[in-house]
Amino acid sequence: MRGYEGQGGRSKRKRKKPKTLKGQAVSQETEQASQQFIESMQSHPNPPNSSQLSQEPYSIRPLNNQNHEQSIGRITPDPVDPQVEILSQYFQNQHHEHRHILEEQQWADVYGPMFSSFYNCAAKTANWGDLETWNTDWKPTCGCIPTRQRHVVLVDILSRKEERIDFCHCQPDQVRLIQMGYSGASPKFPKTAFSIRLLQLHHILWKHCTIAMLPFSKAIDEFLDINNPLILVPHGEDDFDESVSTRHWRKQLSKAVDAFREMLKREKELVAQVMKLDPLGELADICPKCYGPQVDGKREGEPDYILCMDGNFQHRRHLKASVEHSENIETPSLFVQPREVSEMEESLARLQQPTQTMEGSDRCTEQHTAANDTRNGSTWKHCDDTGLFGMAFRHDQMIRMINIVKSGEKYVTKEDHGERKKLAFLYDIGCNIEKGIIRRNQFPYEMTHNLLRFGTSVFHAYVHEWTCQLRYNPRLNQGWGMSDGEGMERLWSHLSPLISQLCYSTKKHRLSAIDLQKEGSKLKEF
Repeated sequence: MRGYEGQGGRSKRKRKKPKTLKGQAVSQETEQASQQFIESMQSHPNPPNSSQLSQEPYSIRPLNNQNHEQSIGRITPDPVDPQVEILSQYFQNQHHEHRHILEEQQWADVYGPMFSSFYNCAAKTANWGDLETWNTDWKPTCGCIPTRQRHVVLVDILSRKEERIDFCHCQPDQVRLIQMGYSGASPKFPKTAFSIRLLQLHHILWKHCTIAMLPFSKAIDEFLDINNPLILVPHGEDDFDESVSTRHWRKQLSKAVDAFREMLKREKELVAQVMKLDPLGELADICPKCYGPQVDGKREGEPDYILCMDGNFQHRRHLKASVEHSENIETPSLFVQPREVSEMEESLARLQQPTQTMEGSDRCTEQHTAANDTRNGSTWKHCDDTGLFGMAFRHDQMIRMINIVKSGEKYVTKEDHGERKKLAFLYDIGCNIEKGIIRRNQFPYEMTHNLLRFGTSVFHAYVHEWTCQLRYNPRLNQGWGMSDGEGMERLWSHLSPLISQLCYSTKKHRLSAIDLQKEGSKLKEF
């Protein structure tokens, strides 16, 4: 605890004297500069009289403060020029932005060699599950002379230590650490590394209980304090400040987790390239019950696929949240590309009549405030991304999502002339979607041959008028089976722990986290 400073009858804080030669020299120069400043600020001789002042070539302005005698000896600092302040903030922001862009570029350059080493070492160590070989040094022999040596803190599930590691010029430092079973927290010259099996443990816990980074790092640190030495770092920035504190791992662990997730993403992409699945095969991989082998007993009038749709406005992103410095933000495969959404919206606007509104005057729509943008002014004022809109199979397997930007729920359709299948959609206002498609004369072939069918979700059907329920309620019509259309509601419940974590995250982290949770959202086992 730092010493007390100020009034109150307590002793003032004792400053430690520097012990090193450098610290003593800095302290001596500081004392000399302070003494010269105090001498220059001593009270001046008696001020000149009025006759002397009248002979001065410059004009004299009267003092606004009548008690100017009380301010003798005080120094009023010059006001800061606002333009100078703005420029200072600008250059500081530019430096911060340049540093982050450089770090992102360094990560992008090292991801390729990292994945090659990651994939090879995973095969040798049974995906780091073999207790005897998970931390074996798999570095091949090379003729690099001389090697670089640096102390690196290695954090594992059961150990925390600082070792001196030899690095070569023929491979990045991250590759060298992966060969030892660890992943560094920075792209170049990492000082802290976490074991890959620790990152695996965090990833599994995060998928099932969305544990935040700070409590996880504190829990691991407290667990390792039992039988491991503390890792201390200097507390102050001065050379003569000898105070130390324990190191916190949240930022370092967050970067290592991002690198580990990038490895998992590249591994998944590699499997997709080897399998060479067509779009139908990719859907069968998500939901084998819907897109797998056909089951006998299907009736002629039943749809081939039943899907549910819904929006959620709890998954917002605050306007003052963290921002990316790179211009190209990669959109995960789960989300529809923003360019495609814009094209579909423009196509819909061309088909829409000037006198028509997006939803029309429908009483069922008026019962759903999310659909008609009535909360636009107050709800979206302080938000950047205002919500999510998703589509799932009848077995609660998520297909695609759309990131909603400052808008309510709006359905945008895309005409696809692929294989003709009977599709049935369940939505809170499914009746309004069908009316809008008929009004704009969309999908004429599908509507004529009964290839498109719409219904209302079960728990929202009772808000609709009785005449609407007789036609769109799945419990009052044949062909829907036991589908209730509330699959997205169950998925929103699964994703609800992410709301507080992603509210102030970057756009990339927000979309990537939701995409990763797709794997843990399989609520029903096949």
